Amino acid sequence: MKIGVISDTHSKMHTRVFDLFVGVDHILHAGDIGKPEIITELRGIAPVTAVYGNVDSFPLVSQFPERVVLTFEGRKILMTHIVDDRTAQGIRLLIHSTNEPEISVIIYGHTHEARIEVAENVLLFNPGSAGPARWQTKSSVGLLTIESGQPPSAEILRF
Repeated sequence: MKIGVISDTHSKMHTRVFDLFVGVDHILHAGDIGKPEIITELRGIAPVTAVYGNVDSFPLVSQFPERVVLTFEGRKILMTHIVDDRTAQGIRLLIHSTNEPEISVIIYGHTHEARIEVAENVLLFNPGSAGPARWQTKSSVGLLTIESGQPPSAEILRF
């Protein structure tokens, strides 16, 4: 299963996203959406699950949760906008707070910095920002691949 991962569009999504997400089975938006039309555009590609971010306001905060746990191919994914503490202890506390002990992947945004890390046997994945470039970072999205019986893998696509 291929999952498109996007964050920090801030009301303007780069047109390259449509090409990069061709063929994905699902799209996860990790917050700072900006305006509801972004989700509508993404739904033209594949089903979308989103969380709101710290700059999102009404109506987005009424339509989407702060965090969500999803299951794809038997793997549990936690998605939230901000992960303040990516240390092993911070990850354990975050997972414990969900009452979902078997989290395989944590997807987050906020920093605009694309990152792939592993802590406590959990894949931490920030796709970077697909909106207007800030802080001299390149725009990017991510692809998450989940196959039954295999560990999840992530890829960052910069543009």
